Amino acid sequence: MTTIATSTLVSDPQRAWQIVLGQLQMEMPRASYETWVRDTKALSYKDGHLMIGARNAYARDWLESRLQSTASRLLIGIMNCAVEVDFIVFQPDLLDTDDLEEENDHEIELASSSHYEEEVKPHRVIVIPGYALRLLAQGDLSAREMSLWMSFRQAAYFDWKKSKGGASFTRNIPHQEIIKFANMSRTSFFREIRDKDFLAEGMIQRLPEMGGGGFNPRLDNANRWKVSMSPRLTRRDAAVIELILSTDIALAEETTEARKAAALHSLDEMA
Repeated sequence: MTTIATSTLVSDPQRAWQIVLGQLQMEMPRASYETWVRDTKALSYKDGHLMIGARNAYARDWLESRLQSTASRLLIGIMNCAVEVDFIVFQPDLLDTDDLEEENDHEIELASSSHYEEEVKPHRVIVIPGYALRLLAQGDLSAREMSLWMSFRQAAYFDWKKSKGGASFTRNIPHQEIIKFANMSRTSFFREIRDKDFLAEGMIQRLPEMGGGGFNPRLDNANRWKVSMSPRLTRRDAAVIELILSTDIALAEETTEARKAAALHSLDEMA
């Protein structure tokens, strides 16, 4: 393990923390590291305590309960002296320069809703659709991808609900409204969406640019997205449905009408 002088920790705590991050990246599951640890920053070192900034209270609590002792142990090995790691909530006041080009608003079109959205009240509380948890459990989505989908969905939900939940709804949304639900920093958010046409396994899709000539140049230049209100099928569930359908159709008489009837009956039984 790399060893550095204590004076370096005082003058450049971020350097010491980067060494710790490198070690944690090798030891932790990738999804956990990228969701909770990657965006932490060393803020200061004083009297044996290294202050580490987390992006919000949820991340701080997760880091305190799971990584505080491990991080302190790694730092002791790096510094050859006792070092306590303290996690606090910290958000930078300014965007990184790489993010400035992404300052345009985001235009979101919502589509593909179900009766579930008619019953729950996501405009009052953040509600993860129950089926969406299968996407996490079966590995179709990472926690970070789920966070992105929920942030886009939640940011537009209230106005979409007021429009009576039509099949399609478009609203221009400042990026700040999306990020506050995303459980990630602005830097991480812009890094995740940059140069990507599909996010969260296609539940968020970038739409073609409209071009100029409109009445509002800011809207003309907005990042335009289509966001599915309902989670898609997991790959495993889709494969099971396909197997059931193909089996029932294969057992039906070899006529178009008979196979169509068998498929409809099979779907009705599964529903």
